[in-house]
Amino acid sequence: MKKKGIVYGSILLSIFFVACSSTHYISIETYHPAGITFPKNVGKVVIVNNAVAQPAELGHSRELFGKLSSDTIKADSAVWEACEFLMQVLAEQKFFNEVLLLKDTIRTDESYFIDRKLSFGQVKNICERSGADAIISIDKLLFNVRSEISARAEGYVIGNIHVHVTGLIRSYLPNRINPLVTIQVIDSVNWNQDAGNLVWLRMILPSGEEAIKEAVKHIVAKNYTNFVPYWRNETRWYYTEGGSRWQEATVLAKNEKWTKAALRWEHLYTSERSNLKKAKAALNLALVMELQEDFEKALDWANKGISLFKKAGETKSERDIHITQLYIDTLKERIKEKEKLNIQFGAE
Repeated sequence: MKKKGIVYGSILLSIFFVACSSTHYISIETYHPAGITFPKNVGKVVIVNNAVAQPAELGHSRELFGKLSSDTIKADSAVWEACEFLMQVLAEQKFFNEVLLLKDTIRTDESYFIDRKLSFGQVKNICERSGADAIISIDKLLFNVRSEISARAEGYVIGNIHVHVTGLIRSYLPNRINPLVTIQVIDSVNWNQDAGNLVWLRMILPSGEEAIKEAVKHIVAKNYTNFVPYWRNETRWYYTEGGSRWQEATVLAKNEKWTKAALRWEHLYTSERSNLKKAKAALNLALVMELQEDFEKALDWANKGISLFKKAGETKSERDIHITQLYIDTLKERIKEKEKLNIQFGAE
C-alpha cells in the first residue's frame, strides 16, 4: 500500500506587500493528485528502459559560421539517465513504498524509431522477478538537436541550441493485457548565449550531449506528476482597507496568525455597510478557509464575495469580479482533487 497521511493543503511560503495598494499577495504551495490513479495494491513500482537509443549520427545538425559540421552527438545513455532520474524523483515524493530500477536491457534490436510495448508476458515476468506491483516504462525517447553558432557584425559570436524531444512513457500492471496509461512526450528546450569570442561561448553554451542531459531532466520534471501527487507554487491575496480593525487584521496576517485575523475579518464582514468592503472581507475569509484546508467553506465565502462585488457595481470592482471568479474555479478544482487524493492514498 502507498504511504498514508494525506496532505491536501496550503503551505505559506512568503508574503509580498504591494505599496500603495489594498491588495497583499502571498505565495503558497498546494498539493495536487497524480495524473493517473494506480490500484490500491500498488506499493512498489519498477522503472524500465524499453527504448532503443538512437544512433549518434542521426537526428542532429550542427552549423558553425554558416557551414554544416560533421560532428555527431551521442544520445546512447540518455534513456538510462531518464530512467535513473525518474526513479530518483519518484522516490523523493515518498508516495510509493519503494521505487526500483530494472538494470536489464529489454530491447536488443536497433529499430530506435519503432515503438514496441511490453508484452503481457514481459510485464508478468518483470513484476515477478522484481517484486513490483506495477511498471513505469520509457518505451521510446528520441532527440533532435539543432546547434548553430554565428558571428555578428559587432564582433561577438552568438550560439543557439534547440533540443526537441519526443517519446512514450507507459505504465503496466501484471494483471492487465493493455497498458494502464500511455503518455506522449513532446517538448523542447532552448539555449541562447552570446560571447566575445568562440572560446568564451563554448565555455558557457552546453555541448550537444550536455543539452540532451538537461532536456532529459526537463521532461522528467514535467512528467513525473502523472504518477505521484505533487506540490505546486500558487499565488493568493488578501485585502486591506483603512481603519483600525482592517489594520489589525493585516498585521496578524503578516505574522501568519490567520485564525486571529479571521476573527477581525468576520467582524468587518458583519459590521461594514459597503458591499465592496464586505466582499473583500469575505474573500479574506475564503483564503483563511483554504489555508485551513476547508475548501468547501472557502468556496462558500468566495461565492459570497463575488455576489457582493457585483452588487457594488461593475465599474468599481470589475477586476475583483474577474479574479474572484478565477479563484472560485480554482477552489472547485481543489475540491475535486481532494476526492482524487483520498482515492490515491487509499483513504476510506
